[in-house]
Amino acid sequence: MLSNLSKKLGFTSKENFKAFITVITAGQIIYCAFEAFKASFYTPLLEMLNITNAQFGMLFTLLGTATFFYIPAGWLNNRFTPRQLIISGLIIRIVGTVYMVAFVNASYISLCVVALSWGIVDAFFWPAILNGTRLFSSEQNQGLAFGLLESVRRAMEFGMNTLALLIFARLGSDSRAMRIIISIYTILIVLWVLLSMRYIPNIMYLKSETAAEKNKEALQGLIKALLCPEVWLSGLISMAIYTTYITIVYSVPYMQNVFMLTPTQAVAFGLFTASGIGIIAGVFGGFLGDKVFKSPVKMLSCSLVLTVVVLIGVLLTPKNTNYLYVSMVLMFIFSFVIFISRSVMFAPIGEANIPKDFSGSAMAVASFLAYSPIFWAYGVNGFLLDINKDNPAQGYYYIFLIALVSSAVGAICSIILYRLTKAKKNKENNNQ
Repeated sequence: MLSNLSKKLGFTSKENFKAFITVITAGQIIYCAFEAFKASFYTPLLEMLNITNAQFGMLFTLLGTATFFYIPAGWLNNRFTPRQLIISGLIIRIVGTVYMVAFVNASYISLCVVALSWGIVDAFFWPAILNGTRLFSSEQNQGLAFGLLESVRRAMEFGMNTLALLIFARLGSDSRAMRIIISIYTILIVLWVLLSMRYIPNIMYLKSETAAEKNKEALQGLIKALLCPEVWLSGLISMAIYTTYITIVYSVPYMQNVFMLTPTQAVAFGLFTASGIGIIAGVFGGFLGDKVFKSPVKMLSCSLVLTVVVLIGVLLTPKNTNYLYVSMVLMFIFSFVIFISRSVMFAPIGEANIPKDFSGSAMAVASFLAYSPIFWAYGVNGFLLDINKDNPAQGYYYIFLIALVSSAVGAICSIILYRLTKAKKNKENNNQ
């Protein structure tokens, strides 16, 4: 049964399929004992750590330092295998979560050290997940592989948050229950270390024999990635998608403040746009990229153009309650299309046929570009809302305008990359 499923999904062997599943689930399990709780369990987490709102925000700022380390970590992703980096990252996470649970009154400075270490880990861990997703799936199914990565991660987050909610309902919403939940999820991370050791093969693409030569070859791979136009175009596409994706955060307050959505409607709207659509859109986006468009890059060019069209509709929709349902439909379409795009935004690395010996560096450089909007988009959007307090509709207008421009840039980069990749493949076919 497993063999038939793996073949239907385009995997060359049952072993590759097991490795792939282990990699993509590890890509979410590492975040299950902390980051996944930041929204739904914010207050119990504060109580458990005995910190203020500002201190909690600083911990997440330190986690975000991963962006600064992505490019240096590109060397690590060439020098070491996805298996080695994934296992190392999971073990370091275990040490940090055990410390948080075991020390009831841990000092704030020590928590900052833990958060910073996790940020550094994320810089090499996440590109290793992306690299493993690429390496353990076939070149013809890159879209589906990355779509599954996104859908499985979102489904796991939803399922594990639901389980945590049930534990809270049973034990009470206090710091003791929070420690129990984190302890249970830390045991799951231990399990994933064992699964990674068992199912992820230790594939090394470096050809050198000695450690010194391997270090040099890994550095050369990073330089190649930095000089590769396809890598930068892929990264710019991902940056455009992620910038637009951040706008989804503001869709619920937009509907509430401009179209007077009720609190109950807002909760239902937020759950559907954030969780429900994300789970479905990942696999659907991968299927569209591989089976319908036969190219994730081509699909991205179309989905980003569609995003531009939908956002034009959002900007032109009259801002009064008579257009509530029109606006809701536009927001649903906008969220769905962006989740489809986000699910395959790293697939172009594989489609562009980036050599596997520096695929890890390519993923690291693309990740650096993709997640760089974290450091400016939220601040800019917040500023736009603050200076338009008396006219919220105007503030949201500017936010959606930024998303529109970003999507347009992403569409242009997708078209350029598609033509570049197609020209390279035609050249290779003519030379054969």
